[in-house]
Order: sequence, then structure tokens, then C-alpha cells
Amino acid sequence: MLKSVRVGCAWMVHIFTALGAFLGLLALAAIYKHHYIIALWYMGAAFVVDNLDGTLARYFRVSEYAAHIDGALLDNIIDFFTYSMIPAVFILASNLIAEPYRILGAALICFASCYQFTQRNAKTKDHFFLGFPSYWNLVIFYAYCWHLPQIVTLGVIIICFIASFVPIKYVYPSRMEYLSKQRSNILLMLMATLLCSACAIAILATYPEQNSFLNYYTGAYMILYFLLSLYRTFWPLI
Repeated sequence: MLKSVRVGCAWMVHIFTALGAFLGLLALAAIYKHHYIIALWYMGAAFVVDNLDGTLARYFRVSEYAAHIDGALLDNIIDFFTYSMIPAVFILASNLIAEPYRILGAALICFASCYQFTQRNAKTKDHFFLGFPSYWNLVIFYAYCWHLPQIVTLGVIIICFIASFVPIKYVYPSRMEYLSKQRSNILLMLMATLLCSACAIAILATYPEQNSFLNYYTGAYMILYFLLSLYRTFWPLI
């Protein structure tokens, strides 16, 4: 491949990453207008971008062909915005938490995220997240789509806040090769993850209808994700 083509591809990856910021802005605008389902669609799209851009960056060797742009910093800035600040605004604007406690919920998200995004060992050498990896967008998504009671949503936020400071190694979804040496296990986890993503899209597309299979599967996947993370914390692969 010609160098000019490689450089162009590397820049396209940076632009793709930056798309997450624009999607986050659209999500904020939707929250401001109380269009929460639309906001969740934009947040979901930003989540997809974030889960693809790292793989694309490695494939197109972005650090080599567009080196004067710090792709990791760009990714972290956008992630802080879309994974943490937008969910905090969602908490303040919606009825997910009772009025007296909304500021508390938003504050916990902010402080936990500030810690997670600045700790030097947030990502371990064997490519795991250390502590709850600020999946606040997913917390908001399921709290809203599952119609969780307000007190339960607050409780989940408190638990995730505490988990942010507990050194459990959480699985990095786009680096499954560090989860197991067996390709079959990696493939199974990837398939389970893709199916969970498809179920999440279906949950959002059919809202406010509740589908037991979709809800149970996504809930079971979260339990599996945590158990695998716990397992690799105490029995690392390398």
C-alpha cells in the first residue's frame, strides 16, 4: 500500500474517533429537549465508534502514519465526555433518580470518572481495565430501558462508584486475545458480546416494550463479564 494511502487511512481513523464527540453533542442536545430515547441512540452510536476505533488504529498503524496526533489522548477525551459527563447530565435531567439525590448520583459519576481517567495504571500491562471502567453510559441505558426503581438506580451508581477504586481487572472488549489462550474461548466471548450488542439495540428499538429474553440475556452477559473479570484478576493469563 502506498504511503500516501496509509497516511490517508490513518487520518480517517482519527476523524472516525472524533465522530464520537459529535455524537455525544447530539446526545446532549436530545437530553436538553427531554428526548431520552434519541439521546440513548446517539450514546449507543458513540459507544460503537469507541469499540471500533482502537482496532482500526492498530490495523492502519495510526501511531506511525498520523503520529503528530495523539490518538490515545483524543480517545480518552471523547470517552470521558461520552461515557461519564453525558450520563451525569442524563441523571440530572431525567427521573432515573429521585430529585433530592440526583446531584449525588451525578457527583459520584464525575468523581469516579475523574479518578479512572487519570490514574496511571487504568489499563494494565496485560490489557485489562483496573477498577470499574466508567461504563456509566451502560448504567444509564439499562436503568432507563429496564425501568429500574429510582432507589435501585442510585444503589447501582453507588456500587459502581465504589468498584471504581477496587483493583479488579475488567475485561477489555476489543482485546479479547488476553482473555484466554484458546481461540475457541475468545471466539465464544466475541460471539456472546456481539449478541449482547444486538440485544441492546433490540431493547432500544422496541422500547417501551419489555422482552424477557433480551433482558435476561443482557443481564446474564453482564454477570458473565464480571465473573470473567474476577477470574482473570486472581488467575492472570500472563
